Amino acid sequence: MTLTADQIRERYTKYEYRIPMRDGVRLFTSVLAPKDSSTTYPILLTRTPFGVSPYGPDEYGEFTLQTQAILEAGYIVVRQDVRGRLMSEGEFTHVTPHKADKKPGDVDESTDTWDTVEWLLEHVPNH
Repeated sequence: MTLTADQIRERYTKYEYRIPMRDGVRLFTSVLAPKDSSTTYPILLTRTPFGVSPYGPDEYGEFTLQTQAILEAGYIVVRQDVRGRLMSEGEFTHVTPHKADKKPGDVDESTDTWDTVEWLLEHVPNH
């Protein structure tokens, strides 16, 4: 069984954030969190250059069967526009390679992911 759009709205609240990275760039992030706060839920993070539309906290849009199954399983679903794409700030670099010898202000895909996860753990309840 998959959840209908109405069932998703009944069970989940959509939040939108601009999560700050270590260099001050803010990445647009959409969070679907279960309304039931009586338990904890795992977080599933997807980062994409293709957009996490529809934008707007009241706009849920259509979900793939995979996402519906993840929501039905009780995950906090987090989707993020990568650096420099759509609603996120910064300069986009296709598949930013890992920088092994980072200086304090250096960023790449791994630092953006790390900063996002740290922010989510501090600000999203019931994880």
